[in-house]
Amino acid sequence: KILDKANNEYRYLFHRYNHLKKEILGLDELYNYDLSVPLVKSVSKKFTIEECFDIINQALAPFGKDYLAIINRAKEERWIDYYPTTGKRGGAYSSGSYLTQPYILMNFIGDYNSLSTMIHELGHSVHTYLSSHNQDYINSNYRIFVAEVASTVNETLLINYMMDHTSSKEEKAYYMYEQLENCVGLIFRQPMFADFEHRLHEMAKNNEPMSSKIMTDLYAKLNQEYFGEDVKMDELVGWSCYYVPHFYYDYYVYKYTLGMTVALAIVKRILNGDTQQVERYLNFLKSGGKESPVDLLSHAGVDPLDDAIYDDAFHYFEDLLNEFEKLVK
Repeated sequence: KILDKANNEYRYLFHRYNHLKKEILGLDELYNYDLSVPLVKSVSKKFTIEECFDIINQALAPFGKDYLAIINRAKEERWIDYYPTTGKRGGAYSSGSYLTQPYILMNFIGDYNSLSTMIHELGHSVHTYLSSHNQDYINSNYRIFVAEVASTVNETLLINYMMDHTSSKEEKAYYMYEQLENCVGLIFRQPMFADFEHRLHEMAKNNEPMSSKIMTDLYAKLNQEYFGEDVKMDELVGWSCYYVPHFYYDYYVYKYTLGMTVALAIVKRILNGDTQQVERYLNFLKSGGKESPVDLLSHAGVDPLDDAIYDDAFHYFEDLLNEFEKLVK
């Protein structure tokens, strides 16, 4: 459903966003690599760990005191290894076992990305904590299909909080741009990856011949269709399919899109004061892996088989794009 909507019904929104980029950057020709040039200045604001937790507590306040108590236990009981150090692994992770706390490894440098990473990983940790404390061992391990929901809900609540508490137009534009880029990556770019992956699997299933040229030509063609006529593709873009590690797994990328879509639907309802959605979401976190992912999400009030949640995701992107366009122009 999401692939069909991204590929057909709502692709024009992605094309419109790229046209806006071309206009703002003032380029006669916009190449695919130009899309990485930021449209707005980064926020230079720095955050201490204490300030991050203050913001996180405010952004996640709709979940209530029990949820926040787990967040603050993570801080007080030192579940988080914050700072970069020699030999430390890059990136950020939440991990643990059924009998331990869920520990977080990250590389905090005090910028907005550090704050966003922290609230993202805390989403995973609270999900794991609630699952382990409400399910037996065999049902405590939730599937990757739903794993990104908890983290993306937190991130989305944070960025909406930041947009609502900005001190300037420039700062608001920055947060809006961050969210637009998040949406592009997850509800447009990942469906393009999934489309490419699916076509290759279909070719293999039908015993059609494949070569490197067939694959790279297909990837270049899909990129041009997805990005639209305002974006010129570099002649090497077809070869970039080889560096996407997810193509070497079995149908993985669509799960990112599902996580973002479901998160947008949940956050929209929560911010509209839907207390029933809050309760259903918290019960989802406590349910671990005791049901199939589709059933878990359905009981959380966001049925992945229902077209409405996908329409809501693209309408969210459209509303945000409309507001951002007014702001930057």
